[in-house]
Amino acid sequence: MTHDEATVDTDLRHTVLVVEDDRAIREMIEFWLREHDIRVITAQDGAEAIAILATQPDALCCVLLDIMLPRRSGLDVLRDLRARGRTTPVIAMSADRQSLADAIHAGAAVVVAKPFDVHDLMSIVVRHCSGQHP
Repeated sequence: MTHDEATVDTDLRHTVLVVEDDRAIREMIEFWLREHDIRVITAQDGAEAIAILATQPDALCCVLLDIMLPRRSGLDVLRDLRARGRTTPVIAMSADRQSLADAIHAGAAVVVAKPFDVHDLMSIVVRHCSGQHP
């Protein structure tokens, strides 16, 4: 799907929590989400993500979650989210195949291998934010 095909209607404004410790990747994802008229909250480690998720209503359309994070892992974040009974879809990202398998087992809706194509990632997020995911 091309960038233009993945554009979200401007009336459709949802919020995505992006949890990524690599600043360049986090800022690139944030830029592309904002280009799709999606609100963004960011966290740079697992502990920060858990704190944000504890205070956010279930209005997040999804969480874009790196698995290999400092302080608390992405798997810790995912398990904490599910232990609270939250069903927010999680899109897990990692370069490690075993981590992706562990994320699926822990309740991730989708896994994305790094390095990823930004247009493919945006297509996945847009589907979740527009309610078009399975």
